[in-house]
Amino acid sequence: MANVLQKTHQRNYYNGYDEMPHGSYQFVSLKDIVTNFIVSYVGEDRIIPKIRRIDVAFHAKRALQELSFDTLKSFKSYQIELPPSLQMILPHDYVNYTKISWVDDKGIKHPVYPTRHTNNPFHIRQDDDKNYWMESGANLVKNGDFSSQIFHMGNWRKGGPATTSTWTSIRQTAAGNQYPDYDAAADVIGRYDDTLQFKHRPWTSSGGVGSKSYSAFQKIDVRGVRFIDFKATGKSAAQATLSSTGDMGGYGVLRAGIISIDPTTGLKPDGSVGWARSDGTAIVTGYLNPFSTTNPSPNYIVNSYDLRTQSNSRAFVKWDDGSESEKTMNNIDVSDLDYVWIYIQSFVPFTPASITEVDTWDHDSNPATGQITTAGRNVANGGCTPTTSAWTDRSINKIDNISITTSEEPNSLMNKNVSGNSDTWNNYKSAAPSENNIDDYEDNTYWKFNNERYGLEPSHAQINGSFFIDDRLGKIHFSSNVSGKNIILDYISDTVGTEEEMQVHKFAEEAMYKSMLYNIMCTRRNVSGGQLMLYKKEKFAATRNAKLRLSNIKLEELTQILRDKSKWIK
Repeated sequence: MANVLQKTHQRNYYNGYDEMPHGSYQFVSLKDIVTNFIVSYVGEDRIIPKIRRIDVAFHAKRALQELSFDTLKSFKSYQIELPPSLQMILPHDYVNYTKISWVDDKGIKHPVYPTRHTNNPFHIRQDDDKNYWMESGANLVKNGDFSSQIFHMGNWRKGGPATTSTWTSIRQTAAGNQYPDYDAAADVIGRYDDTLQFKHRPWTSSGGVGSKSYSAFQKIDVRGVRFIDFKATGKSAAQATLSSTGDMGGYGVLRAGIISIDPTTGLKPDGSVGWARSDGTAIVTGYLNPFSTTNPSPNYIVNSYDLRTQSNSRAFVKWDDGSESEKTMNNIDVSDLDYVWIYIQSFVPFTPASITEVDTWDHDSNPATGQITTAGRNVANGGCTPTTSAWTDRSINKIDNISITTSEEPNSLMNKNVSGNSDTWNNYKSAAPSENNIDDYEDNTYWKFNNERYGLEPSHAQINGSFFIDDRLGKIHFSSNVSGKNIILDYISDTVGTEEEMQVHKFAEEAMYKSMLYNIMCTRRNVSGGQLMLYKKEKFAATRNAKLRLSNIKLEELTQILRDKSKWIK
């Protein structure tokens, strides 16, 4: 990092040519911390005669974790647009939050306050007599009717979608050019009219013509269950035709069934490869080329369904004639499994007629812009003939009302709602929050009728919204008045990563060394209590100094705050 101070390197730093992030000089990497500690404290005639580097690295990470909780500045922050589910997934490195707020259209943050009056408990399913449900026939699928959010923070996951290639002979270039009508060539997977729909456009590759192959899947707990029954309602896309050219493509193909292979890894329950490339490595779901021999898409192949029924047929049903129907599959053997996945495949067998052939161009490059041009026309802006592709509609495969049931009695408690949410949370998110109950106020000024403010709870004297954290599910739940707003989560992490990734502010560097020294000496024999007390005092003193330095109190800012106390209060 010292190179940033050299004249010859400052130009690269300020122009962004260096790999060093701007402002990184204020930090020192954990790798350097470990190296500096070994140089200063380890060796003959030093405090620590001998120690392995791996042991020093362990104590450095532990010291960094502890300092991250209450000493180091927390600058990790996430922003999302709150979905209709009113839930935000906790970050993968989340330890605790420092502030949760929503931001208005002027960029001003409005704090959202925690509520102590609700939560989202595990809601036990009960029978009509209010006994715990221990009967057969319960649906194991969550949100199988697609009545609520599917992806993002829903119960379903997907492989895709991608951009298709209804045009040929024009390819994306290094200059950033894309196919004409680029937006119109995008495939879509989503929830429409409370159904899961796959919307396909034609796609071509050296291996053939068809569509990208997509998937949707959900993990199902089948512990203690021997056989399950599967049911779903589906509809495959109609044939794609044009009066001028005839058939553009056949009926859509939609499959749904049960697998034991984890779609996120391509591995079987025992860790072996379930979906394999020609080199033996695992394939995972995605918008892969279904025609590829080296990397075929599992979303395209019938053999992706590895489980079988008692009649030895593969555990899936199929729609491929353009009609809509309910299909069932009974007695799927899951006796040796803890978890299975509902796995849905979708693709469309388009024909070459659906692809628009574009003349071969002698592409010239504009030296000023780097854009690919032909005869003065920008290909990226659609400057070619024809201007639209042969097939511009989407072929749509649909599926709905998916259920998995068993005739066996469950051996564990079941959730009342297949969504996994309790009635407590459902009622909380659907009702107007008490903070927004302003029926007794005049023009949002919070003066009650007749100037009565008796019984007002200060924690409810705001309309910014409220939240609570569900540690069981790892989600933040918000009140309904925050729906659709941009939420900012400022949080604390333990900053644990690789030695190169982990950084310490230079104000806390000495605190790191003293913490590491004390922790190491605590693990050693023949260290007197007086020595340990000395190292402990040095650790606390260095930590206190780090807190003071990182508090970043400026005299001018303090003066400004004190001046605010001079305001007249009417």
